[in-house]
Amino acid sequence: MKRKIVCSACALLLSIGICAQGDPHNESGFIVTPDEVIYGDVTINVDGNDLMIRTGRHIYNWTADKVTKVAVINPETGMTEKYVSGTFGMNEQNFFFEVLSDGKIVLLYREGLKFSKYDELEYAPYYVLMDGVIHSLAQSKKEFMGLFAEHHENEMSDFIKEKGIDLKNRSDLTKAFDYYNTKFGGSESYFVTNR
Repeated sequence: MKRKIVCSACALLLSIGICAQGDPHNESGFIVTPDEVIYGDVTINVDGNDLMIRTGRHIYNWTADKVTKVAVINPETGMTEKYVSGTFGMNEQNFFFEVLSDGKIVLLYREGLKFSKYDELEYAPYYVLMDGVIHSLAQSKKEFMGLFAEHHENEMSDFIKEKGIDLKNRSDLTKAFDYYNTKFGGSESYFVTNR
């Protein structure tokens, strides 16, 4: 009888150990650091600028300054959400920004940022990543149109008028940048990783 109990306990512990390793094909995302790409179950805390990744039996906590890119599957929608890490303004801290549109000009979203720790004014939540630098999105239409290559400004202006794009609306901005990145950005993508 004792032998059966011991064998049952060993079998149970072995099955728990196998289950804890996780299925390598059932990962919810990945992170990119300056040195490597790590695949696993990712939970990101945008407000806290940190994340947790579980890969096999290991759990790692990473801060935004140690990570360059993050992709995670949203369990509610099943869609992949992408994030980049970077600094903004005179802040020395790295922040996570959600990627709304990827391509030649990367459209980012992040609420509650100030230009510096001494600044009281919060910036609008839209940013662009160009040439490796994060800038706040221009608020005037003239400055906004200046983001696009000079020979594409007229076509972008026509697209914005034709589609009734509201430059303060998240989904409309995403449509405008998706259009630009698809039509004029070629195959450029900031969010490419080699697996």
